[in-house]
Amino acid sequence: MLEFHADHGTHHVEGLEPGRRVIVYCAAGSRSALAIRSPQELGYRDVAHLDGGINAWIAEGRPMTGPTPSPTLCCSHRHHT
Repeated sequence: MLEFHADHGTHHVEGLEPGRRVIVYCAAGSRSALAIRSPQELGYRDVAHLDGGINAWIAEGRPMTGPTPSPTLCCSHRHHT
């Protein structure tokens, strides 16, 4: 679904634009490391992934805005707003 969300078609996520910084994350960081290629191929210039995933981010006590995502929601077909 990442490709559909990043492309300006039917499933595009508002605010996801090629000129903006995009950080892709999953639970442990392995899937997001591979997933950054898709937006790059669609013309996104500033794409990164969260090394260690959201689980490492939370374990390190880093700040979060909004509800803390569960690993079952990360890398799912939902997007976090």
